[in-house]
Amino acid sequence: MSVFDSIQKAESEAFRYKKRACRLRKRIVALKKALQEIADGLVGLAGNRDCPDECGACEEKIEIAQKALKRGKND
Repeated sequence: MSVFDSIQKAESEAFRYKKRACRLRKRIVALKKALQEIADGLVGLAGNRDCPDECGACEEKIEIAQKALKRGKND
């Protein structure tokens, strides 16, 4: 294998990894958006405090959603 072939192979691999990293970044952005929508929905549900149960599970979910919203805004 010549030096030229080695350089070409390395460039090809670098391009492939760069392309993969770009796809992964796009996936991460999409997942962050989905999590943001879920957190917004939970906070929206928190506004409807007509829950007949007094177990406190709703309050825990609300706190988790609010923490997720704060973390998302800091990113």
